[in-house]
Order: sequence, then C-alpha cells, then structure tokens
Amino acid sequence: MPPSAPRPRACVVHQSLHDHVGGAASVTAWALQALSRDFEVVLATPDPIVDFTNLDETYGTSLSKASVGLQTLAIPEWMRRLPPGQLKSLRLAAAFRRADLGQQGPDVVFNTANEMSFDGVSVNYVHCPIRHRRMVRELCRGPGRWLRLANNAAFKAVSGFDERSFRRSACVANSRWTAAALRRTYGMTAEVIYPPVTRPPRAPRPLAERSPGFVCIGRVSAEKRTHEAIEVVDELRRDGHDVHLHLVGTAEGSYARQVERRVAASPHVWLHRGFSRAQLAELLDEHRFGLHMMRNEHFGMAVAEMTAAGMLVLGHASAGPAEILGERSPLLFADQREAAAVAARLLRSTALQEDLLAGLRAEGVADAFAPETFMRSIRRVVGEAIQLGAS
Repeated sequence: MPPSAPRPRACVVHQSLHDHVGGAASVTAWALQALSRDFEVVLATPDPIVDFTNLDETYGTSLSKASVGLQTLAIPEWMRRLPPGQLKSLRLAAAFRRADLGQQGPDVVFNTANEMSFDGVSVNYVHCPIRHRRMVRELCRGPGRWLRLANNAAFKAVSGFDERSFRRSACVANSRWTAAALRRTYGMTAEVIYPPVTRPPRAPRPLAERSPGFVCIGRVSAEKRTHEAIEVVDELRRDGHDVHLHLVGTAEGSYARQVERRVAASPHVWLHRGFSRAQLAELLDEHRFGLHMMRNEHFGMAVAEMTAAGMLVLGHASAGPAEILGERSPLLFADQREAAAVAARLLRSTALQEDLLAGLRAEGVADAFAPETFMRSIRRVVGEAIQLGAS
C-alpha cells in the first residue's frame, strides 16, 4: 500500500501555561484538542515544560493522548531566573522567531497571545487588543498606563510585530466587546467565538442545598478588584447577613500581600491557591453565589464557569459579564455599593434566587460556551484561513 500523505502542520502559539487558569489557557487547550483531529499539532511556548495531563484534568481535554508536540522557544537566561508568572508577554516576544516554528514553517499558525504577526497563514485569537495605544488609553490609568505602553513598545520591537501583516490575518475575538475594540483600534472585523467552558462533572446541586456564601475566582490583582469583593461581603455581614467569601486564584506581588493580610484578619474570608479541578468543582457546587468585580472584563471565564455550575453570579455591568448574563440582568451592578445592594436583595428572597436561576437555564447560558461548539468553530475558521491563503 502506498504511504499515507503526511498530515498538515499546525502551530499553536501561547505565551505561558504556567498558571493553567483563565480563558486564555482554556482557549489554548481546546484549540490544541480541536486541531489535533486533522493536523500534526505543536504547541510553541517559552515554557520549558507543559503538563498536558494537568491540562486534561483542568479543562476536560485529552491532550496527553493526542500526540501534541511541544516546542520550547528559547529565551534569554536572565528571564529564566525570573518567576514563571512574570513578564509573560516579553518572554514570548524575546523567544519568538519565525524561523523557530520549523524549517519550512507550519501550514497554519493559531495564536492565542493577542496581537502578533506571522509569515504565511495565521489565525489570531484576541482576548483584548491591549497592544494598541488606544486600548491602553481606554483601560489603563496612572503609572499602569505608562508601564503598559512601555511593555507594548518592547514587545513589538523585540518580536518584530508588523501591524499590516496582523491586519491581513484572520482574527477571532473572545466576545462582542473585544470585537468592537478591534474595530476601534485596528479597523478589523473579527468573528466572535466564545472561550470554551468545561461543564460540571455532574448535575448542579439545587440552590436550597447550597451554602449562601460567595466565591470569587481569578488572579488576586488590582484590575480584578479583589479587595472590593471582600468589602462587599463585609458590608453584607454588617447588615446582618451570615455570609462568607472564598477567593480562588493565584496571588503574587504587593497587592496580593495586602489582600492576604485582610484575609488573615477576616474569619469569614478564605484564599485558596493551587486548587485542583475537583476541589474547585466541589466548592462551586457547595455555594449559591459568585462575585466578579472587574470592570471591562474582556470575556469573564469565571462568570461563565460559575454560571455553568448552577450559581447566581454578580458581575459588573460591562463587557463580557454583561454578554454572559444578559445586558438587562438584575445580577449586574455598576459599582461596589450597588453590588452589595444586589447581593442583599438576593439574600432576602429565595424565591427571587430560584426565578433568576430558572431564567438562566431557560436561556441556555451555560450551553452557549460548550467546548464542542468552540472546537467546531475553530476547525472551520482555520480551514477557511488555509483556503483563503491558497487562493
């Protein structure tokens, strides 16, 4: 029998899977899963080690059985001495060389690290076009704005970013908010493909069997406004509500240390690092409410994940959370004071809780982010990009 034709090659580029949390990691894991069906797939990243088994346990993929290759991109030695969570985008910029993707190059590059430019056929999955000056002006204030602008300038110079090449590439946005931001910044039209959200391992527990406590998932950081989540729960307790708060996520830097001190002084607040998928699933199944304080969250993986787990999630009335919950949802709030008011209203009425949960189920909110839907869309977009590149 004649030998079978070699499969086309796909390279998935990601800046770091060190934390294994959030929408970007989920997108990367399920993109690898989706493309491994039809392509010889390689993950290109500065990470020296990627635990595919751990990714499988976290997101429900089967990458450890899919023959996914790993290509560790070289970075300067001084960067290797830094903690793996620091300077992630600059690590990728310093490591990235088009020639590093293979002697002849892959047939398609699928990039999950926001704006990058590639030779040949590429698809950029953009979580937020944060490397554009206008986006930085819209989202960043104070010293953080200048740090971001400097980081962007360094990234573009070191990686050889070509904006014209980026504009010509196929582009996917993780939300309608991000797609609109791409139009404002680069004048690009991007298809919206929501990040995949892993379903709970079992049917969600009824609200009546859950604790009336709150869970906040995400990196402990100023932009996530972790301190506001604590203050909301403190205010509810001052008003007589017997509630508590679980913070789940990574915690590094001075802001995280401030939060840690507050947690240590609060017997009703806990901070959990390094939770396994099973531990997180159990925590979500045990609690009624989620709390997400970030403004202009590009998508809001935590909001989608907690909603899929059968929780009522309070989120800021902007960007991704408003798309997930519905722009008229009574679970949305404009500021910290309103977040406490929304929570108090929920705590006073179990009937309101049940009605809101029934509405979310009827709208199919949890089903809108199924991994199967994501994979079908990614295969289609990549196939269309290859066809367009060959024409």
